[in-house]
Amino acid sequence: MTIKLFDHPTASTALYTFPSAGNMAAGWSGGMESMGEDLQFRTEMSPRNWSPGGVMTGDSLLGPRSIGITGFMRGPSHAEVQLELNEMKNACYRANHNWETVWLQLTQYSTSPFNQVYRVGGVSQFAVEWITDVAVEVTLQFELTDPFRYSRYETTYGPTQRASTPATWTIDLGDNVAFTQLPILLVTVIGGRLSGMMYRNNAVRRPSYATSGLNMDGFDIRPSYARHTVRIDSEAGTVDLCREDESDRQNIISKVWSGDFPWLEPGENTLYFQFRTANINDTEENVAVKLTAKVRKRYL
Repeated sequence: MTIKLFDHPTASTALYTFPSAGNMAAGWSGGMESMGEDLQFRTEMSPRNWSPGGVMTGDSLLGPRSIGITGFMRGPSHAEVQLELNEMKNACYRANHNWETVWLQLTQYSTSPFNQVYRVGGVSQFAVEWITDVAVEVTLQFELTDPFRYSRYETTYGPTQRASTPATWTIDLGDNVAFTQLPILLVTVIGGRLSGMMYRNNAVRRPSYATSGLNMDGFDIRPSYARHTVRIDSEAGTVDLCREDESDRQNIISKVWSGDFPWLEPGENTLYFQFRTANINDTEENVAVKLTAKVRKRYL
């Protein structure tokens, strides 16, 4: 069993690797190999007044998550055990002082098809009990303000081209992901002039959000311009005008005048786009775009 901390979900080198039976040097034994998870839901049972039974209260959404890790280490000398403990403490200290920029990977999610990580909120407990001069028991408690488990790598859908409006695009995320995914949506103008657009996802299953999407207007984007891509980041809550490689970003959130940031549901999502454009004579003309979606999938 191998537990690792990363300073970025796609980092090739771990910030710290917890000792385990599979990676300990000669003269060492034991390892940090016992793990427990606590996933909470914001739901409680309350008594039903003047009636038998009870009533469920709360919004039923996910609460924070806790992950406990315990283990035993025996080293060749007191000094070497103390050095390993210091390295472990420093990694946990960094997790506490770099809020949600340190990622935790557990063994069961470290190989294909998983390769997933948790976003660490902080460490609430680091307990050490010395059994002998060269042997310790260690207990750690990681607190996760973000309860989801994330894929280490983004999945890219597209690019796909559309040359008429309204346009549709179907994205299938599969059924094993969590109930909402927050994509980065890229709309690159490859023909005509784009002055506004509307997005909607009719796969969203909550009735009050059946027409969720963004309405944007008031810009003029042409293929000849250096910045000819609209980048909508649903997790960060930003809308930028940028180059096709997503560099040289310019915030244009002021062009968004109504709606919600896009999200995707498990299974098939049918996305609807309405593109607005006008030529120099204020007459309608077609606009051609290239659509790309990037999703760092999240799981329960």
